[in-house]
Amino acid sequence: MLFFSLLALLSSFSLSQIYNDDYSRLQKINVFRDNKVWMVYGWTYLYPKGMQEKKGKKSSFERFDRDGNRTEEIYYDPKGNPSFSCQYLYDEKGNRVKKMGGTGDEVIYEQWIYTPMDNGKRIEKRSAYKKSKDEKWVYLMDAQQNVSAETYYDINGTMTAKWEFIYDDKQNITSKTEYDPYGNIYQKWLYTYDDKGNNSEVHHYVSNNQLYRIYQMRYDKKGNMKSKFTFDKNENILNLTVYVYQFYDGLHSARTTGNKK
Repeated sequence: MLFFSLLALLSSFSLSQIYNDDYSRLQKINVFRDNKVWMVYGWTYLYPKGMQEKKGKKSSFERFDRDGNRTEEIYYDPKGNPSFSCQYLYDEKGNRVKKMGGTGDEVIYEQWIYTPMDNGKRIEKRSAYKKSKDEKWVYLMDAQQNVSAETYYDINGTMTAKWEFIYDDKQNITSKTEYDPYGNIYQKWLYTYDDKGNNSEVHHYVSNNQLYRIYQMRYDKKGNMKSKFTFDKNENILNLTVYVYQFYDGLHSARTTGNKK
């Protein structure tokens, strides 16, 4: 359980990427498909002693298909070498069915099968491999086909974690809560939005409702994320990631370093 929970702390908002798996189906369509996002490069600037370093470092790469699905992601270490790299394949419904890549010396190759139940109100995802036959993810779907709850069962068939998701009337996610096997809140994310519907801030809390991180995002006129600031629980700035875009229509988005104000 400890290993799984530590992995869970590495949410998409604790990393230097624009993609967020927690977004609703409509959010992903609006942000990635409708904006014709093709490739995104992240550059991260640290803030030693509260001052932004002069030279940022390449930290991430993401590639999307024309349907807005993320088909590739890469993380880079401080020396600019890939530390994690994966590619993804999707079915016609947008479900991620295959994951291929590696991290360090470990080879990653996973394949999943999705089974809708109860007229689509519940979906089970299982590994395609016999050795993991008892491992599964169970998703409860709302009327808009967004995930309202997710439960994970390990290779022994034991429930080890559960997540609940809440959306507003515009199908924007407003909170995600993770529970441990005993029903206790393990961590929680709260989302806020600006007047244009962009996810402008996320507060990440850990057990006992302690604030862990704050993320603040800025966007261009079309709703593409330009930058992401990360703050600690005392609102000290830790880093800034800025993004360079390539779109399917050939246009580029300029990278800017920005500042806290």
